[in-house]
Amino acid sequence: MAQYEKILLKNMEQPGYTGSLADYERTGGYQALRKALKDMQPDQV
Repeated sequence: MAQYEKILLKNMEQPGYTGSLADYERTGGYQALRKALKDMQPDQV
């Protein structure tokens, strides 16, 4: 079986991680989206 890196679900094995949106944001989720919406022009996205 090929090895792969978990990206979206990498934090699921952490104690107390419920998979909620709050947990996702707390662990860095949506940072790229925030940057694109706040700091970048459409041609930069």
